[in-house]
Amino acid sequence: MKTVPHILEIGTQRLPASADGLLQGGAALTALGVPLPADWGAFAAAHELKSPPRDFGAGPEPTLGADEFARLAFALDTPAARR
Repeated sequence: MKTVPHILEIGTQRLPASADGLLQGGAALTALGVPLPADWGAFAAAHELKSPPRDFGAGPEPTLGADEFARLAFALDTPAARR
């Protein structure tokens, strides 16, 4: 039996999410026009991101809550974030 992946639609973006609704950090940042930083801890601290890691199939990965995603969309100065 296969598990259906969780997807959240935010605007025109379809982002992978954990069972508890946290967005996969790499995909969420890509949607905002920012690559996943090598030093997630420093990036998370600079933007006050506190969501815990989740396993999306490749081991624990950074996540963003929907509120953190929305806050980053306003804070980041990229064309993708302005959309």
